[in-house]
Amino acid sequence: MTLLNQLICRLLVLIFVFACYELEAHSRNESYSTVSITQSEEIISINIKANIRLDIFQQLILPSNLTRDLELGTYFVSSFDFGPECKAEQIVSPTINASAGFIKATWELQCTSIPVKYQNSLFQDLNPSHNHLSKVKLNQELWGDFIFNIDSNAFSLSQELSQGSQQSTLLNFLYFGVEHILTGYDHLLFILGLLVLFARWRLFLSITGFTIGHSLSLFLGSVGIVIAKMNIVEALIGFSIFFLGYEYFYKNFFLSRRQYFRFWQLMPLGILFLLWVLGIIGFLLFCGMTVFVLSYSKIILDDQEMVKPLLITAFFGLIHGLGFASNLSGAGFTDNLILGVLGFNIGVEVGQLLFASIAMLALALITRLFGVQALILSKHGISSLLLSFGIYWFILRML
Repeated sequence: MTLLNQLICRLLVLIFVFACYELEAHSRNESYSTVSITQSEEIISINIKANIRLDIFQQLILPSNLTRDLELGTYFVSSFDFGPECKAEQIVSPTINASAGFIKATWELQCTSIPVKYQNSLFQDLNPSHNHLSKVKLNQELWGDFIFNIDSNAFSLSQELSQGSQQSTLLNFLYFGVEHILTGYDHLLFILGLLVLFARWRLFLSITGFTIGHSLSLFLGSVGIVIAKMNIVEALIGFSIFFLGYEYFYKNFFLSRRQYFRFWQLMPLGILFLLWVLGIIGFLLFCGMTVFVLSYSKIILDDQEMVKPLLITAFFGLIHGLGFASNLSGAGFTDNLILGVLGFNIGVEVGQLLFASIAMLALALITRLFGVQALILSKHGISSLLLSFGIYWFILRML
């Protein structure tokens, strides 16, 4: 069996294995809430508005006691704990807004004093990777932004008040950004692709371009200037990962083997045409991606150009940034907007650099211990994963 046939067989096996499981790149398990504490004379009330994206909610495995609206409403209320001095005043029935794609619940608590603690376990018992982003206001003034998860589900409100809302927002979202990039397997795989494709200054330029691109779209998407359909954005993220693997084999294997060159040139177009015929992608998306494939195939042939890696990865970064922005736009930012986006973006960059450094050390160690041939085989393996995961995520997210 030739090397090409071995490669194709392994890719098909990988795709088949991945297709047998509900494989998601991101946990995408975030919910959001706004907690408004109002003190008027001797009356202290807490108004809570909580929501979760409908597609994320549908991925949760609900126990039998949460299948009805009434029980689900009770679950929402019991997940927010401000201490024994605060009690719910009414029964909650969540509402589903299919057009907006959210399930929401609103209720009110009456308290005998200002709460000093805030504990939140919403959906964390149903998915250990779930994060809940909560904005707390006291008499219409921002008290702080909080991120709850299985490892940190309680905060001291008095301590957060002494720190100041700005410091709280920056630190909490910085941590959230680091955690989000390190659990975002599609973004981590994309960074691995950059490490495989580029070296030295070209690697620096490619990572810089990616950073510039996703920083820009992260901000524009978070503030609502750019609004995109998230299923399309996430599908294009998968396609960008596929193209890094495509570029690696295109330049390092098939370009020097003319008998396979035409096949490799036409393969992405063939995949797009098949998806259009099957009705998985629309005609306009098919035309746009066809133009991109043809343009990209011309650009990557020039290995001497230093600006092109920056431009290409900046474009891919714009797409990835919109994927990050979707996790912030649901939080309903109106206060400390810049700090929240800045903290999240810094966290993403810290996590990205941490992962890239570890990956580079691992590749260097492989080279030192086993030689250059082992490094080449490692790059082949990583690029095969890029192709397999990328096209799988693209098709899955378009369905």
